[in-house]
Amino acid sequence: MNDDVGRAAEVVEYLRQRLSAENLSATFEFPLYEHPCGVDVEFSAGGGSLLEISAAVREVKVLDVTDFALTVTELGDYVVMRARGMSCRDALKVLNEKPRRTRWWRRASS
Repeated sequence: MNDDVGRAAEVVEYLRQRLSAENLSATFEFPLYEHPCGVDVEFSAGGGSLLEISAAVREVKVLDVTDFALTVTELGDYVVMRARGMSCRDALKVLNEKPRRTRWWRRASS
């Protein structure tokens, strides 16, 4: 198993635990491809997303209505909202409204 597929398995297990804690479910199909690892997510409420997970990159790329990258924790929040039936745009809007730690490349130098 290559590093990307191994990391994808860890991320999918985290997402399954997050969904289970909320009594929600989704179907995960992987690997669709391996470099980076593609994961297809189908929500029981309808709709789905494609995730690209790489061992070399901390954030997970989400290919949905728009393409964006999230940390694994943010991805957990996103997947829970989508499993509840929220649209991609609405879930992303909620995430963007949450206070986030400033990324090191966005911090003002002192």
